[in-house]
Amino acid sequence: MPKIGRVVPEKNDENVRELIEGNHRIIYELRSDEQIEVLMVHHSSRPLE
Repeated sequence: MPKIGRVVPEKNDENVRELIEGNHRIIYELRSDEQIEVLMVHHSSRPLE
C-alpha cells in the first residue's frame, strides 16, 4: 500500500510521500504501483532542507 503515506507538504508532489514513525519521517517516492524508493529517514527535530 504505497499510497498509505501522506504527501510531503514541503514538496507538494503527489509521488513524494512520508510516514511518521516515532521521531522520524520516512520520505519516499512512488516509482510505480509496485515500487517505491526511500529518499530519506529524517529526524523530526531538524528542519527539512
